Amino acid sequence: PAEGVPHGTTGIAADHGWMYCGHGAYVQLSEPFNYSCNGEYVDSGNMTAVDVEFEFHASVAQWVQLKVNATRIDWKVIKPGEYLAPPIFFEYKSNGNLIFESEGFGDMTGEDGDVIETYFAYKFLGTSDGWIRAADFNRQPFSRSVPEDECHNWNTLKLVQKIIVGDCVSACEYEAGGTIQVILAEQKPWLAHILGLV
Repeated sequence: PAEGVPHGTTGIAADHGWMYCGHGAYVQLSEPFNYSCNGEYVDSGNMTAVDVEFEFHASVAQWVQLKVNATRIDWKVIKPGEYLAPPIFFEYKSNGNLIFESEGFGDMTGEDGDVIETYFAYKFLGTSDGWIRAADFNRQPFSRSVPEDECHNWNTLKLVQKIIVGDCVSACEYEAGGTIQVILAEQKPWLAHILGLV
């Protein structure tokens, strides 16, 4: 079937043959939907059976359910040292593989230009891929495969932050931020048409 689904389709569309079935599902009739008669069948009205062959196809989009227990970490640092924050938990369900991609991460920077060395690591089922400096974390996409028999269960990925506060780090306020994009790696291209993104 054709890939494009017209945005806002509610009935059979003449241009693509899509029909909205409710609850986020669309169906498309073969385009164009027509039939033809051939003169050689004029005398075949007394046939006992006529075979009509059909084809059925379903294209299932990838979906994800995502829960994140926190989106901010606040430190109160009393003295120099190396410190580890409690993990941020990503809980997710999906019917396909996911990619966690970061951007905008960096060391926490103070009002006077001083920096606090900042590191991140992903942990899955208690294991760690190692500490990565915050700026380099942007170039480290992290893939998670979801086994077919696990799509109905919540999976957990932990994001952990570590900071190193040196002796000469000034007494002031430090800030940093970043974005983690959860990419549905097996998404169908036709979904963008339904959502009106193209």
